[in-house]
Amino acid sequence: MEDWIFDLESGDLGYTITITDHLTERYIEAPVREEEWTEVLKVFIDMLNGLGFIIDPVKAESVIQEISKRNIK
Repeated sequence: MEDWIFDLESGDLGYTITITDHLTERYIEAPVREEEWTEVLKVFIDMLNGLGFIIDPVKAESVIQEISKRNIK
């Protein structure tokens, strides 16, 4: 696990994902404290769903797990 130190003033470890839909001017922002990239990707999928994109979280998790397995080899 790596620590990502982006917010030194508050002492928090982590980072923030911001997604902006420039066509509709909608945006979503979330602090991410997950320790594994698979979990970060799940947060990202949830954020896209929050913006109105339709992504099946079960199928997305399956793809994320497959990518993770391939990268471990």
